[in-house]
This record gives sequence, structure tokens and C-alpha cells, in this order.
Amino acid sequence: MALMDGSIDGAIVCSSLNLTQYIYGRINVARHLQAHLPPDLRRQAALVKGYDESVEPRLSDFDCVLVPIGTPLSVEPGNFVSVVSGKLPNGKHFTGVTLPNMIDK
Repeated sequence: MALMDGSIDGAIVCSSLNLTQYIYGRINVARHLQAHLPPDLRRQAALVKGYDESVEPRLSDFDCVLVPIGTPLSVEPGNFVSVVSGKLPNGKHFTGVTLPNMIDK
């Protein structure tokens, strides 16, 4: 199987479905703000909120990985969530949960 999703450059794989959904949402919010708000408005929003929502989270801070589109993977059968495993282009193995829309069946 290969990975795909139109809005993300691969598949987000984390230790839980909730964390994967959170990271996916944060990336989409950040990209939306980058595309639709000018830098001065993003700066003002960051001053109000105390953080910049237009900055994508670093997946490594959450012990997650971004698996490039087209990377072969295995989907563990019999789970309610999509548990996947495989090998990144750098040779590092990964196992975790991704979103169903990130798997090309």
C-alpha cells in the first residue's frame, strides 16, 4: 500500500489516533493561515494569543513522523484504527496510527 492525502505531503503517523488527528488539524490550520492571512495580521494574532498558529508543529516534538507519499507500508488487520508500519527513505522503521484518508488502498 502507498500513502496519500491531498492536503499533507504524506501520512502523519503517531502513537494514537487522537494525536494524529490533533497534528493533522494543526498543520491544516497553519497552512490555511499562511495562505490567507498577511504576515502583519498573523503577527498581531500571535501577540494576542501568545503563540503563532501559522507555524506548523514539529512532528518530532510529538514523537510522530511524516511518511512520504508513495512509501510502501503494511496495515495491521483487525483494528478499529489504521495501524501502519514500514520503513522511511532514511531506513528508519516506523509503526503507529494514521488517518484512513492517508492510506491509498
